[in-house]
Amino acid sequence: MPQLIRCRKAGRVSRRAMARDLAALIPSLHHAAAFLLEFIRPPVHFPGEQARQQSSMEAKMTTYRAYIVGPHSRSIGVVNMDCSDDDAAVTSASRLVDRHDIELWQMDRPVARFDAGSKQVFRK
Repeated sequence: MPQLIRCRKAGRVSRRAMARDLAALIPSLHHAAAFLLEFIRPPVHFPGEQARQQSSMEAKMTTYRAYIVGPHSRSIGVVNMDCSDDDAAVTSASRLVDRHDIELWQMDRPVARFDAGSKQVFRK
């Protein structure tokens, strides 16, 4: 192999001749001397990988906000809730109804409004 490199630098061997010489040095897959190598990499566990998997499971829960509505329809408080769907969020928000109305939102989408006076739920 060092001879081929030296000859190429001198410019005495064409590329075709060099490829032929290299092919003679390297055993082909048709010869019995050649065999396939299989590299098996053991699994690598990175720190925090399990935490990332858990957080991706938690990301499936949708975030809802229940706004406590005071006089003049002004928000006087907010409760953040993680629920699987709208029905679970409505059930959770219904527990917050006391003397004030509650508005349930998912991001910028209104889900429901709970009227404390009449104890009714208005889905939007």
